[in-house]
Amino acid sequence: MVLGLFRPTPLDAVVIGSVWTAQLLAVRAVEAGAEVSVESARPRLWAPLASGAAAGRWRLTVYGVEEVPHREPGLRSPVLVVRDCGAQPPPSTLARAPWQAALTLLPFLGPQAGELAAEAELVGVQRVSPQEAEVLAGTLRLDPQQTAALPGLDDDAVLWCTARHRRFARLAPAPDESQLLGEARRID
Repeated sequence: MVLGLFRPTPLDAVVIGSVWTAQLLAVRAVEAGAEVSVESARPRLWAPLASGAAAGRWRLTVYGVEEVPHREPGLRSPVLVVRDCGAQPPPSTLARAPWQAALTLLPFLGPQAGELAAEAELVGVQRVSPQEAEVLAGTLRLDPQQTAALPGLDDDAVLWCTARHRRFARLAPAPDESQLLGEARRID
């Protein structure tokens, strides 16, 4: 399964899951030629990726909350902004732009999760509690089988949702990705 994060229109995505999943997506975006800016209240969790960027292996920079500078994304220079600001992230200060994707990471369902998920063009959901699954069922228009499956997902499984499609997928890291990020995990 291929996630098309970069396109000639802005993309807002939400992942309800782990930093590991957001990091894997960030690494893959860099490998595809994107510049990645991480807005994080937990910079120590992003340190392994930041050190690789400091060594010149890729274009990834970690910033504090509300400190991400404006970029000029384009077809040849797409930008992914990962917002790891907790379950109640502040409103984004980013200007929406073509060839730019903003991915908001939510470790669990907070008060804003339903609104953020409803407004996003792409939503990824890792394992959640049965109560969280019921909330997401209404927001994401999940069928009963999808809703029932969410509490039992393995650490490397994600339900990806768009306005029209729902698909379960396994995140299969390459050996170098596993070496950098470790094993798949739902809890950080």
